[in-house]
Amino acid sequence: MALKKRKGLLNKARKKNSWFAVAFLLVVFASLVFFFVILFSYLFPLPQSKDGKKATETISAVLFFPDENEEFLLTEKRKIPKRSSSEAQALEIVKELIDGPRSGGVRSFPDGAAVQSVKIKDGVAMVSFDEELIKKHPGGTTAEMMTVFSLVNSLVKNDVKIKQVRIVVNGKPIETIKGHIDATAPFSYQEMSAGR
Repeated sequence: MALKKRKGLLNKARKKNSWFAVAFLLVVFASLVFFFVILFSYLFPLPQSKDGKKATETISAVLFFPDENEEFLLTEKRKIPKRSSSEAQALEIVKELIDGPRSGGVRSFPDGAAVQSVKIKDGVAMVSFDEELIKKHPGGTTAEMMTVFSLVNSLVKNDVKIKQVRIVVNGKPIETIKGHIDATAPFSYQEMSAGR
């Protein structure tokens, strides 16, 4: 009788231990799933606008950046947040240009420059930058040309409503960025691509 009691207690202990083992495995499995979900969201985040809001939809935009010798503009396709208006979409494109290239080429805007607004009227996009564009721009004909046409070509290529681009600083017209390229009139698209 004592042997039967002992076997019964052992069976109860085994069943209890097996429940603990199952519970432990479920906790480990849930922890691994949680870990991989967090890891995946870290490695592949949803696109965000520059204001930090999550974007639900993206578009494929073609951006133009100078090559390392500043002889051509290289194209770079990039997924950017989709916006509801042409002006908001153009603003996203300019912010991406300011961030610089991800796959070759060099920056077309000085570090620290910021876009303030984009207004589109009669096919002309008026892009307003802060004064850092002028203060921190390296100058020179080639560098100014690359800045201008990186901006112009990127906006015209991605929005059929935009035919020309005017650069202003703090909402006011400028004569030039650093004294080499006349910025008193709007600029049109110029084919300067080496392709990619």
